[in-house]
Amino acid sequence: MSYHEAISKEVEEWPGAAVSFEKGSKHPRAVLSFGDSSRFVVFPDTPGDTDRGILNCLTDVRRELRGLGAERAERQKATGPKRERNPGADQRELPEGERGPVMGDPWAPLRGRPLITAPGIYPHITNEQYHGAEPCDAPSISSTGLKKLVPHVGLQAKGHSPRHYWEGSPLNPKRKPTVQTDALRIGSAFHDALLLPQVYADPAIYYFTPEGLNLKKTKEQAEQIADYQAALDAGLCIIRHDEAQEIGGMVNAIRQHPAANAILSHGVAEMTLAWKDEETGVWLRCRPDWIAFGRPIGVNVKSTSDASHNGFQSDVTKFRYAQSAALEMDGLRILADHIKALFPKFVPPTHYLHPTVEKPGKDWTPGDYLPVALWELPQEDIEYGRALNRRAIRLFADCLSADRWPGYADEPQPCGISGWAKKQIDHALEMENA
Repeated sequence: MSYHEAISKEVEEWPGAAVSFEKGSKHPRAVLSFGDSSRFVVFPDTPGDTDRGILNCLTDVRRELRGLGAERAERQKATGPKRERNPGADQRELPEGERGPVMGDPWAPLRGRPLITAPGIYPHITNEQYHGAEPCDAPSISSTGLKKLVPHVGLQAKGHSPRHYWEGSPLNPKRKPTVQTDALRIGSAFHDALLLPQVYADPAIYYFTPEGLNLKKTKEQAEQIADYQAALDAGLCIIRHDEAQEIGGMVNAIRQHPAANAILSHGVAEMTLAWKDEETGVWLRCRPDWIAFGRPIGVNVKSTSDASHNGFQSDVTKFRYAQSAALEMDGLRILADHIKALFPKFVPPTHYLHPTVEKPGKDWTPGDYLPVALWELPQEDIEYGRALNRRAIRLFADCLSADRWPGYADEPQPCGISGWAKKQIDHALEMENA
């Protein structure tokens, strides 16, 4: 059965709903209609893991139809023997009278005074406030959360589901504190050094170890070790001498690149933007690296182990930069009047740029060349990111409304041999029978 046939057959079971098909920028779309509203679902038109792909697609179709307000016609109940319910399922359909698991009050973390109560630009919200407790007066989500909610269309990835999102979100009153990896620590320090040098130079935020510090030399370096320990106890961000040299090398490489330096010399860094989604009413937010003045571009600076075309293309795909770019461009466009009120030279972006610098390798020494590249995200990719965001925003709204955050497969779902493995098996059998 083809995607078109499966979707059409599914929609027939939803009274009042209709479906039409149209060609998108790259893949076909099923346009679902109910009443005066419509939504679309993107699906592939190439052969592959068809059975699993169709089932995943139908799950999306059902979700969108429910979001439109449609209800599925009741199916005739089976007359066979009743199947035993899985007692280990955490979230499941429950018989009448049986109490389900309590997930906690999702609004509990919002009882304090919110930082954001109206759409706009918020210059004075710190990075810690933005990423800490819920900043809005109702649950909000950023591109990081949107990526966590769902994997790529038609795929499932480890650590991506509504339940995974909920576990690490401010909605969870028992969420574990975020553990900062060395990569995140260095990346954050690099961004501050490049875009917020006054923050990078603040001794109340950063502590730079002196060259040659050795914690084992408790007598010879007692004073330096005491300073280091005091910085640790104060919760400062510790940057080793060699790390500071590498960060300085990356900053210098970008500042010595004429085009990159020009873009990053006129604008403002790390502003919090918040607005309400027109379709669902949920809060959306982003924190652009850099809002450029006088240039219609969105900017997100990246450091990477490989700044070449193939290397950075891999990063764009793996880390789903298109979703971050799409959400940021939408926020900058929607809040353009708010931003212009503070920064009159602001121009809403029509393009999105990643100024990219290659991280120093193990043989790098200060003064060595570090490649810098200006990679523009194609408009088609931004549209892909926007479509993935829309899918995740709707799912977020649905989960909030139902107070239900499902995992990978809370109801039985097919999981069998992958498409590529089936092809290898078929090829081997054909060779044997030849």
